[in-house]
Amino acid sequence: SQSRYGEGKTQIEAIEAVKEIFKGMKADEPINILEANLQPLIEYFESLKTKYPSDEKSHRKMRYSAYYNLAKIYYYLDQPDKVIKEAEALIANDYDPKDGKRLLEEAISLKNLFSNSGFNTRHNIPFN
Repeated sequence: SQSRYGEGKTQIEAIEAVKEIFKGMKADEPINILEANLQPLIEYFESLKTKYPSDEKSHRKMRYSAYYNLAKIYYYLDQPDKVIKEAEALIANDYDPKDGKRLLEEAISLKNLFSNSGFNTRHNIPFN
């Protein structure tokens, strides 16, 4: 239907906006400003989870995109616990569970990296 097509277009634009924001990411700068800039996009993807609640394939596809994109955003924001939550929801959604399993493995690796290193970010934050 037209509304789903419109949503698909909006979703593509949101994904492109996320990519543009991440292009500004620098390893030696804190990511809190980046996270603030991503907040409206995070909220948009969050909204898709409840906007498309049914078991219809098209609804599951929209939720898949929400979970997947949120997991990727949280991964790059060094928030593995949030990645795990989204990856588990993606697996349960059963649209494409192998992506959820891969994201889950990446999040666990990131958590282990932080645990073993004593750091909670992959960014070199300069001390003033």
